Amino acid sequence: MSGLLSGKVWLSDLPRKLKPLAATLADIANDDGTSIYPSVGYVAWRLSSSKRFVQDGMAKLRERGVLEIVANPDGGRSLTVEYRMMEEKLPSRPAWRSVRKGANRASFSGSEMGALQDRKGAIYDEKGCNPQHERVQTSAPDPSVSGSDPSVSAPQETGRQSNHRFQKLSSEKAFPFPKRPTDPLRSDLYGGINWKRIENVFFDTKNFVFEEQLIAAVGIATTDLALNRTGKMMVLQATDIEKLAVDKLFRGLETLRAVADFTRRARVSRDAIGNAVISAAAELVEGRDVKVPT
Repeated sequence: MSGLLSGKVWLSDLPRKLKPLAATLADIANDDGTSIYPSVGYVAWRLSSSKRFVQDGMAKLRERGVLEIVANPDGGRSLTVEYRMMEEKLPSRPAWRSVRKGANRASFSGSEMGALQDRKGAIYDEKGCNPQHERVQTSAPDPSVSGSDPSVSAPQETGRQSNHRFQKLSSEKAFPFPKRPTDPLRSDLYGGINWKRIENVFFDTKNFVFEEQLIAAVGIATTDLALNRTGKMMVLQATDIEKLAVDKLFRGLETLRAVADFTRRARVSRDAIGNAVISAAAELVEGRDVKVPT
C-alpha cells in the first residue's frame, strides 16, 4: 500500500470524479506504481460505487496515460489484468503557496481541494534543521551500571539509536491518539480513522509545503473513513467532506504551522486532521445546514 503515491494523486489536477478512484488504485499499488491488479468488484466495494463506474473510470485513466496495462491485457478466468500507475502522467498544479496569495482561504473551487503540485526540497523546522537528519543527543546513564565502579562505563548511544529511542518515547507517551468522542456518531466515525496513516502521510510527503501536506492527509483520512464506515458514508460525497474538513483546518493553520519540531507538528496535525474529518462527516450525516465551500 502506498500512502506516498496516493497523496500525490490527491494533490494532482485530476478531475474530481476520477480522483477517488485513482487514489484507491494508488493506495493498492507499491510506491513505484506497480502491482495494481485488484478485481473491479473489490474497487467498487471500496468506493461504494458500481462496477460500471469503476470500469469507465479506469478507461478514462488509461486514456490519460495515468494507468497503464503491463501484463495480461486480455484478462481471463485465471489471469488478472495488471496495471501500473504512471506518476509522471499525473497532471500538476501550481503549488498551494502561490495559489493562496490573495485568495480567500475559505473558498475553494472544484479540484483545488486536493490538486496541488508536488514540490522539491525538504521540510525544515523553524530552527533550520532537517528533521530527516540524525541528531546526536546526550544519552542518559544506564541505570543498570553502577556509578561507583570506575572500571565499568555505560554504553554510548549512536545518533541513530538515540533518535529511535526519542521517537519511540514520543509515540508511546508524549503523543497518544486523541481522546475518543462521547457522542455515539462521532465515536463510531473515530473508529474508522486510521490515525497512524494520517501521521505517516507527513513523513511520506516531507517534500511538500505544509498546506499541501494537510490537504493530502485529509484525502487519506477521508478515503479510510469511507472504506471503514461504508454504511454511513455511502450517502455522502467524499469531496464535500474534504472541503469542509480543510475549511475547518485552515482556520487554525497558523497555530499548526507554529509548532517548530517536525515530529510534534506531524502528530498535532494528525489529531487536528482526524477530528476535522470526523466533525465534517458527522455534520453532513446529521443533515445540518452546512455550507460546503465551493
